Amino acid sequence: MDDARELRLLAGRSILVVEDQYVIAEELVQLLQRLGARVIGPFARVDIDLEAQPRPDAALLDIHLRGRPVFALADRLRAAGVPILFLTGYDASVLPAAYQGWPWLPKPVDLRRLVAALAGLLEQAPDARAGSTGEAR
Repeated sequence: MDDARELRLLAGRSILVVEDQYVIAEELVQLLQRLGARVIGPFARVDIDLEAQPRPDAALLDIHLRGRPVFALADRLRAAGVPILFLTGYDASVLPAAYQGWPWLPKPVDLRRLVAALAGLLEQAPDARAGSTGEAR
């Protein structure tokens, strides 16, 4: 995917950011805003009132937030048809069976891969799984 296409796919899109490490969250927010996306968050907890937020076009979810797994929130987003990209300092084995094969990126996050993975999710929406088969490229 080329840079112009990625920019076009991200511009004006709402991206939910859920990350408990302040520096990483800020880096993600700044990158997404620089690319023209509207950021929802960042949030550092799993008990987000989704109804009080604009509907995201996609979500970036850190797998563990202050020791709590994010999968209950992922379930709610999945039910709403929101494409999800997981971020983790672990490997894919920490993903429960329901999310095996879903897109994920290792931390520290390579920003180029993040942009490409998000653009891929958005390009394939409304399919919440976005046809991914594992670690995002």
